[in-house]
Amino acid sequence: MNTAELDEALAFACALADDAAQRLLGYFGQVEGERKADGSLVTPADLEVDRALQAAIRARFPDHGIISEENSALYSGEALCWVLDPLDGTVNFVWGLPIWGVSIALVEQGVPVVGVADFPVLRQRFTARRGGGAFLNDRPIRVRPDVRPDFNALIGLDSRAYRRAFVNTSLKVRILGSAVYDLLMVARGSEIACTQSAVKLWDVAAAWLIAEEAGAAIANAEGPPFFPLQPGSDYKLVRARTTAAASRTLWQMVEAAWQPRARAAESK
Repeated sequence: MNTAELDEALAFACALADDAAQRLLGYFGQVEGERKADGSLVTPADLEVDRALQAAIRARFPDHGIISEENSALYSGEALCWVLDPLDGTVNFVWGLPIWGVSIALVEQGVPVVGVADFPVLRQRFTARRGGGAFLNDRPIRVRPDVRPDFNALIGLDSRAYRRAFVNTSLKVRILGSAVYDLLMVARGSEIACTQSAVKLWDVAAAWLIAEEAGAAIANAEGPPFFPLQPGSDYKLVRARTTAAASRTLWQMVEAAWQPRARAAESK
């Protein structure tokens, strides 16, 4: 895709996010979640937004593929494919916490080239296109430069990571309840690193690009790589532990500090 095509796709993704945000706000604080086979929650809000996003994409780009948390996750090798998470942070959403949002990515030849993540209660929209930088509410963002990993710096974990591992570091831990938002907090410099222990493709597709464009080092520390997407793969079956940090040195520091609970106990 050339620059004009990327800009068009980004504008379309922002329009999708506008519609999704209004639909989600209409449900916030008024729905209960149901447990899916994988243990995660789903609400009527997830399902309505997923249907609306897919219908809009198919009407505008009928030849594009779509991978969605709430629908098909099979990648058939399309040159252009949208990756959707209609509601990231569903548990927060159900319990009335404001850290939740919609994540929309466009992948070209298996690699993210457009990303939008919108958190409507917080009034925060993060955007990026490949080679164009990362933005929060249209203002450029970058990872925190030249940060020292001392006790005043923050690292984001998910609750699974907190239960299954010991991170041997002086950094202060924060659990925000949204994989997307944790990655974005690294991108904007509010955290110097985060690790998410069991993410799927739609949890990271948009935020991965935004974090990269903001200067973050990001990679899967455990599990197969997400990118480039592999034709024939069912991404409902693919999980990974993804770590992002303000620099490659900090990424390596986080991984050196990561100890599964059993190993941590043995080392004492």
